[in-house]
Amino acid sequence: MNTAQFNEELKNINATSWGYGNEILYCMAKDPNDLTDKDKLSGAIWLIGRAYAASPQRRSYGTMKNTVGYINSVGKTLAECPIWPVRTQNDGREGFFDEIADEMQKLINNDAELNKLIKDYSKNPTAYLYDCSEFDIEKLIESIGIVLNYNLFLSESLEKFDEVPKGNTFNGSNVYCSNHISFASKFLHFYFPNRVFIIDNFAREGGKLLFNGNITTKLRTFYDAPTSASNIFEADVYKEFLKKKEKSIATKIIDNPIICRLGRVYDNRTRSANAVSGDNSTVKDYIEHCVRSYLLGCYITQKTEITPINQIKYGCSYVLESMPRLTDAIFLNIKAPLSAVIARHYSSIKRIYKVKYMK
Repeated sequence: MNTAQFNEELKNINATSWGYGNEILYCMAKDPNDLTDKDKLSGAIWLIGRAYAASPQRRSYGTMKNTVGYINSVGKTLAECPIWPVRTQNDGREGFFDEIADEMQKLINNDAELNKLIKDYSKNPTAYLYDCSEFDIEKLIESIGIVLNYNLFLSESLEKFDEVPKGNTFNGSNVYCSNHISFASKFLHFYFPNRVFIIDNFAREGGKLLFNGNITTKLRTFYDAPTSASNIFEADVYKEFLKKKEKSIATKIIDNPIICRLGRVYDNRTRSANAVSGDNSTVKDYIEHCVRSYLLGCYITQKTEITPINQIKYGCSYVLESMPRLTDAIFLNIKAPLSAVIARHYSSIKRIYKVKYMK
């Protein structure tokens, strides 16, 4: 992929209908110091969460098998019920977001690492060098730690809002709010766009496909339909960063004392064996996704000779240099291989509507 192709892709990303919406969110979150302002924090959680379909209002505390009052009439089989119900009273914009922000503000103000990042980033929004240096790994560890910590703050605030029983136990099951690492990564990305990588299920699966060398004519990266250029790009990324390199960086991050400490906190929050939806695996998922995102950024920087990448120009008079936004867009655009059934379905649509999706 040469510089011209790369710039064309940036143009395509910025020309999308949601580009203006992202512009608004970046402008709203351009001052990281707003994270310590309760009213601004409340509004930002509301808007970013709703815009990215990841609002903390969509929370749960897991489910369990209950033998009392939750038996199907047909076959008398056990049915799942919530470990702990969410509080619906005052669960609208004012009541919910204000209460959550009020609690989170106290936790943020007492967190030295996050306040250090806010202070440093406000003075100099240092981006990664994308050269696999110790400098970059240190920055990556710091950014991952901030997201994991922020997710814990959010979970703790939600548990207080929902009046989770003291001791976090109910009917034999541990009660902890479901993870919101996807929201935490998206939310903090807008405040630290050069530093925080975004994760959701689609981006994570796209990253796995690309880094596993799953090359197929049914994959899509930059292009609406697979081409020889997209196949070359996928093959080059896989060749450049084999699993060995990905694993070595991930291991270095997982073994870091800060991440180890956070990992133990998440392990302690894992629900008991009879409850669904533990928390600890999501830590590893996020770390591995950040490593893949970072290595893709290394590949792009090395191959296009653009350092740093000026991705998006905004109407609010500043330029955002955001590789994390670009890597997320690339992962989201990678589609899983189509099954034979789905392929036939697309073929029929193509014949009827003349859709130019795939050859």
